[in-house]
Amino acid sequence: MDAEQRLETLIDEFGLSADEETKAAVLRYAEELVSYTDRWDRSRAVEPRGHWADDEYNALLDVYDEPRRRRADGPLSGLSFVLKDNIAAEGLRMTCGSEAFEPVSTVDATVVDRLLEAGGTLLGKANMDAFAFGPGGLWSERGRVRNPIDTERIPGGTSSGCGVAVAAGFADAALGSDTGGSIRSPAACCGVVGIKPTHGLVSRYGFVENVPSADTIGPLARDVETAARVLEAIRGPDVRDPTTSAVELPPLDRDIEEFDALRIGVLDPAPHGVSEAIVDAIDDLAADLGAEPDVSVGSVDLAMEDIEEAYSVISGAEFAWLLRQSFAQRGGVPTAPEMAGRIDGSLFTDHVAERLLPGAYLDAATDGRAYALAQQQVVAFKRTLAERFERFDALLTPTLRTLPPKPDQLRNSEGGFKYTIAKQFSLAGIPAVSVPFAEREGLPVSAQLLAPQFEDRTAIVAARLVERLGEWSHDS
Repeated sequence: MDAEQRLETLIDEFGLSADEETKAAVLRYAEELVSYTDRWDRSRAVEPRGHWADDEYNALLDVYDEPRRRRADGPLSGLSFVLKDNIAAEGLRMTCGSEAFEPVSTVDATVVDRLLEAGGTLLGKANMDAFAFGPGGLWSERGRVRNPIDTERIPGGTSSGCGVAVAAGFADAALGSDTGGSIRSPAACCGVVGIKPTHGLVSRYGFVENVPSADTIGPLARDVETAARVLEAIRGPDVRDPTTSAVELPPLDRDIEEFDALRIGVLDPAPHGVSEAIVDAIDDLAADLGAEPDVSVGSVDLAMEDIEEAYSVISGAEFAWLLRQSFAQRGGVPTAPEMAGRIDGSLFTDHVAERLLPGAYLDAATDGRAYALAQQQVVAFKRTLAERFERFDALLTPTLRTLPPKPDQLRNSEGGFKYTIAKQFSLAGIPAVSVPFAEREGLPVSAQLLAPQFEDRTAIVAARLVERLGEWSHDS
């Protein structure tokens, strides 16, 4: 399509009228603006400051030649970090797990700026499933990530390198992203703690999105207290991200062992295909929780099939929207500047197509009706959760339906990926903490603690109680 045709299409789209003289003037001015945008683009160039890592688990990608630290004091002083490779760090290449994509970031994401201001030391980037389409940690085009607990088991995804880097001791903590379980899955597979915050609690400026209505950035660490400290440092409103919330919360890392009068609802696993080993471990945990003074435990039922399928519709539709607008969101969260206009369908594998196309197709074929119906399921599920939270302060579910699976065990009999219990709560926007508490067959078993929106501290407190009662240890 040439310039004149493109302009005519735009005029028709907006129902405008313009004579030939006006059209010519518009094209002249647009051409003049091109020279400015070209100059702006060139002015953003920075020199690479890192090198490709080479570790035994393929957890890390581009890392700084010298670890980056801004200040020696602060709440995160002494802690080292890595970032999932869809979060921008100035001077490091961002691959999003793609082999054909590695622009050098020209900005720090807001969360990186806050880590450095809090005294953290940034090491570099962690591997991930390409463009955050997982969920098992098997789909990075930068090489398969291996689980340090058992290399025959999946590391979980899509923040696979983050979970492995923390579990293997390469970093004290990591920042991953969670859209449908992408922090909680690797945390559970690798036996570490992962927090998916309330949607909107943490800025997403400088982050390459996947499903904007569910995307969150959150920490992974070896214990609940460290993860809570990191979340406290990165949370809060950001003028560069208009979707962040200004809700005032108490410090998320203070008094996290105040368990008095805590009411915990434990999910009835029977309808959800949970394996016997996980059911037994959760039953033992529920008994231990019930024996705690001032802690009450009850059973909770949740129908989740409809909301689980709604996720497929919503995720495909929203990623297709991002693709159409070159990942430069208008009126939403701008992605890392160097990403805009550089991501297109030619970069995507068959696996991404498999995850993207069903929802995108339905959205297009129904003129958005399928998406609207899926969002109605989200509203209904939120209403159900609100009813459950009238009885309980926190809900407890398994994070995984099975022990960390081997690659050939990842798909269920229908060919889908349903080894986690996670995506449902992503759409609801509520906080969720995955914490390992037991060991079966030498592998970690993790519980997921959920709380109402912006009750992140409640989920953290409940997770700390589970951690204290648990028996899982990396050194066992």
